[in-house]
Order: sequence, then C-alpha cells, then structure tokens
Amino acid sequence: MSNKVEYVSDEEMKDIENVEVDENIETKIKNKKADIIYKELLNKALDEVRKSLEFDEYIEEKIIGRDYKADTTRIIVAGAGSIIAHPIFDWSSAMILIKTNKRLLLLETAQYFKYLRHYEVENKVTIYSDEELVYLSLNNLESSEKVIQNTIDCKDNIVKKLKENNIAFEISNNEFVCTEKVVVEKQGKLFWIGGLIILIILLYNLITKGPSLYGY
Repeated sequence: MSNKVEYVSDEEMKDIENVEVDENIETKIKNKKADIIYKELLNKALDEVRKSLEFDEYIEEKIIGRDYKADTTRIIVAGAGSIIAHPIFDWSSAMILIKTNKRLLLLETAQYFKYLRHYEVENKVTIYSDEELVYLSLNNLESSEKVIQNTIDCKDNIVKKLKENNIAFEISNNEFVCTEKVVVEKQGKLFWIGGLIILIILLYNLITKGPSLYGY
C-alpha cells in the first residue's frame, strides 16, 4: 500500500472550480436539500405529537395544508398595519391532520413547522372546493371549526387518503364560507377600490395640470 499523499495543484483546482454544472442537475440538488430540510422540520414537529400518544398508539397517515382561519386572520391583522401579524409571533400557518390507529388529531405549526399545539378532533371532515382551492372543515372536541386549505390538484389524493383510513367525510356542493373568508374578501375589495380611486386622482391631475405637477 502506498503512503504517498497526492495534492491538487492550484491550476487543477481552478479547472475544477470552473467546471460548469448542468442547471438541471444543480436545481435537482437544491430541491433535494430543500426536501430533506422540509422532512426534518416536519418530523421534528410530529415527534412532539408522538410523545403524547398512548403506548400502543401510532401515526398511520397525515394530511398537510394551510391553517386557513389562523393565517387569514393574520393577513387581516396585517392589513390593519399591526406588527403582531409578523410570523415571528408564532401564528399558526400550517396544520397537519393526523390519523392514528385510535383517533384523529390536528397539529398546528408556525413558520418552518415549528410545533405550537395539537389536540383531538371529531372523526368527520366536510370538503369544500372551488376552481383553485380545496378546504377541509372539521371540529375539535369543543365544536370549534378548524379549516385546512390546499390546492385543488390535491383534492383527489386527499379524498383517497380519507377513504383508505376510514375517516368519515362528505363532499359539499356549497360554496365554502366562514367569517375570516368574508372579512378578507371585503378587505381586498376595499384595497382595490382605494387603489382605483388613487389611480383616477393621479390621472385627473396629470390631464388637468400636466406632468409639471410631479416635477417633470
């Protein structure tokens, strides 16, 4: 066996550094790293749930989505200019519906799947959908509504998971409505109307008073 140590010369190192990596390969590497981090953060939050399970209880399935009511409330608060809407204040942003071999649990997490809390929910899910989004409505044991939102392309897979895990559900043909949704839609209309009024004023001043009004 040779004990000779081989070194890379400065010229060879420059050649290595200048090798162009295929963009597709580079993207795949970045996506792989992001996927690993995503799974690690999610698993860390799930570990907090596992600690509270009964000795013979285990997780069978999970469905991940946006915490619609909490995150929409945060957006409404942000629209009012409040600093407490910032994610650092641990607003629930993602929820995970967890099916164990004994019950249904709901896990609330903040940014980057930071664990907030989990609790048991009723074994019944109502599914609403529109052209772009799907909403899973369910109640905790105190009958308080919780809503998980996802993109419409996830609907079939969600329904499949619910069926395979014997989770009671119904698909509603009605439009999804909740207080937070109504408020944020009205807020959006007000911003749009306000922006339109400002645009009209700017155009009016430009036409009647000319560009000199704005220093041109």
